[in-house]
Amino acid sequence: MKRYLLTETAEGELEEILFFIAERDGRGRAERVLVRLLDAFDHLTSSPGIGHRKRRLTGGTLRWWPVYRFLILYDPEAEPLTVMRILHSSRDLDQIFSGEP
Repeated sequence: MKRYLLTETAEGELEEILFFIAERDGRGRAERVLVRLLDAFDHLTSSPGIGHRKRRLTGGTLRWWPVYRFLILYDPEAEPLTVMRILHSSRDLDQIFSGEP
């Protein structure tokens, strides 16, 4: 049984990430990234306080955890732990979380 869940947004982002990697680097690489991300989700459930906060962007509750060049945004206080977003670290986080297009 999973001890975490992904929001609809996070599920969509995960699909986009895996599709992009498979197209660019091959299916094997996409599968390896998926395994690392799934392992990270499991790790976060056993240590929900890890990661760091970006209070300016997402307040004091949500935390960030890196996997390769991706950032997992999660809510450690949700039951079950909830993965809110999965973003590439080169994205403009200020713009994404400002609510501007």
